[in-house]
Amino acid sequence: MAARLDLYAGNDANDSVGFVSANDEDEERLAALLADLAGRSALSAEGHGSGHVAAGSVAAVVQELAELAREVDDGLERSWVAAMHDAASSIAADGNSLMWRMRYDVGGSVDDGPDEFPTAWSGSTT
Repeated sequence: MAARLDLYAGNDANDSVGFVSANDEDEERLAALLADLAGRSALSAEGHGSGHVAAGSVAAVVQELAELAREVDDGLERSWVAAMHDAASSIAADGNSLMWRMRYDVGGSVDDGPDEFPTAWSGSTT
């Protein structure tokens, strides 16, 4: 399987402000990171689907991402957290709510379908 989380400003799901993704090998690490974040903030994107964080709660998500960035030791996880922090900070600075969409490769590891994602993040060159 593979996974990708896109973050959007307001209700505009046409233009991703930032993303993190994981290939088959890194999916469990991303899922664990997102579950940790969901346990401490309103961004509960650990499951397949979409959701919304009210504008008044986005600053708290930014604070939790900053705290999480101080806690993670792994370079890949640090890159994922930094990308989410940058996107959420941009959204908060504009006073918008945050919309998210989490996709898992529903075909699993047996295909190379449209939901296969590389391990990457906003601004990465992968």
